[in-house]
Amino acid sequence: MWNREQFGDTYKKIEEDLNKMEEETTNRQLKNHERKVRNQLQQELWEATQAYESLLRQKARSKWIKEGDCNSRYFHLMINSRRRSNCLNGVLTDGLWKDEPTIVKEEVRRFFL
Repeated sequence: MWNREQFGDTYKKIEEDLNKMEEETTNRQLKNHERKVRNQLQQELWEATQAYESLLRQKARSKWIKEGDCNSRYFHLMINSRRRSNCLNGVLTDGLWKDEPTIVKEEVRRFFL
């Protein structure tokens, strides 16, 4: 867990700084150093967003591991959905759709040679 006393909510802090800078410079051109500061803040905001999304993914995984699959309907729906999306049902070669498993395997092998 993030140490809020030490670091605070970095995303909100960066966003507030960026908004403050934009409000202060709405009626005038940015100076070179202000442009650099704004670009740096935008980069930090992007990195903080990526870190937050990564944290959410990790939390979701840890919840899944803790709670387990429980053979629930949801679990089986997710597994079957993943299986369908990872499945190769056929290939289109020379304008013809081929769905015979041995032909599909051969076409895929030929494609990667």
